[in-house]
Amino acid sequence: MEAEIQKLVNWEAERGYRVDLTAAEVVTVLNNYFGLTARLDQEVTTDKIKYLLAQGSLVLVPAAGRELKNPNFKQPGPIYHMLVIKGYNHKEFITNDPGTRKGNGWVYTYNRLLAAVHDWDHQASAGDMTDEEMSRGQKVMIVVEK
Repeated sequence: MEAEIQKLVNWEAERGYRVDLTAAEVVTVLNNYFGLTARLDQEVTTDKIKYLLAQGSLVLVPAAGRELKNPNFKQPGPIYHMLVIKGYNHKEFITNDPGTRKGNGWVYTYNRLLAAVHDWDHQASAGDMTDEEMSRGQKVMIVVEK
């Protein structure tokens, strides 16, 4: 697994990617490196996410990590974070959240997760990104088609 991760890191470095990728850059990586069919969607709503999941799509969201208020993050939590939404119940999204050791099946209420959805902005991040700047990031999600 380490060798595969290093191949991806090298591929990204050769193309000038930085440590933090925007959602659009992740779409490019998914399409061009992994050969998947991914796209950005700006309609980030509970109903739209439920619909996409029911259709068998994979949904990834970029987030202002600290707005997620996940108690398992090393405090104060990541300024920027990305996670997979893999299901839902009557009040929560079920995620695969790689940011913690308890991330598989971690749940966030619909409102908490959607409020935290904000994309990275390379211009705003020049220097250090603040929580306020992060919270102004565009609301988008990545949809990977079946």
